[in-house]
Amino acid sequence: MIFSGTEDLGYAAAQSLVKYKFDFNLTIKVGVRDLQHPMCKSLDELPVKIVHIDETSEESVSRGCADIDKILLVPPTDENFVNICSNFVDNLKLTKTKHIVLISVFGVQMEENVVAKQYRCLERYIELSGISFTFLRCSIFMEMFFKLEESIKQGLLRLPMENEKWAPVAMTDIAEAAASVLIKSSLENKVFDITGPNVLSGKEIADIISIVTGKKVEFKTVEDEEFKGELKRHNTPVWLASGVTDILEDYSKGFGEIASHDIESLTGKPALTFTDFVLLNADRFS
Repeated sequence: MIFSGTEDLGYAAAQSLVKYKFDFNLTIKVGVRDLQHPMCKSLDELPVKIVHIDETSEESVSRGCADIDKILLVPPTDENFVNICSNFVDNLKLTKTKHIVLISVFGVQMEENVVAKQYRCLERYIELSGISFTFLRCSIFMEMFFKLEESIKQGLLRLPMENEKWAPVAMTDIAEAAASVLIKSSLENKVFDITGPNVLSGKEIADIISIVTGKKVEFKTVEDEEFKGELKRHNTPVWLASGVTDILEDYSKGFGEIASHDIESLTGKPALTFTDFVLLNADRFS
């Protein structure tokens, strides 16, 4: 099962997992909190079973997760995601589920900011649940730049950082890694760093966009509030905009300058480079 399937990453994971449906004789359920969510229409086109899950209800979780061995837990973009997921895990303990694969945050173990502390709290909760786990700790998604596309089209990449570097990761690669964990064994109680293959600064990212699109993009360091404002204008919740800003600022401490090879080790394929990501989405930036 994938919960919550109405998140963009949940849907991407469903797309990845269905590739293995027939080879591995999989029954794939996608749990959603709202059956009226627009994403359900897209999910309905996949060979999966959509089930309503009320994470606070023992009956709902037991019914929805009946005969499910493994679950991919994609925390919702809700400020109360820790409580939502913790309630789900509590009720999951009463089912036959043996393994939780959690989408977490890169560098969470350092607990340098509020979001990292929240995700580490959730990880600990799962560790103590008695259910085996795999944590996929992801760096900030390449897709974040879609929320900055208006200013990029105007020739400016605005970020709340100077020379800090990190390895942004494509959502499709996270989805592929998650699907690989779900179909494999011997990955219980393990942690993987899910990053892109290249460590990049803001200026290097702007240069890549310039080269690929043929349109000059300058990098500019901006104040936190300006960056948060741009994210919020593109429907990013206030708490999440603040969280992303904090994570980018914490990269200045150096722990973001790591490019993991865990995606390739899990999927057998190299992670998407930022150059290739821009090539695939050049119309969004030019």
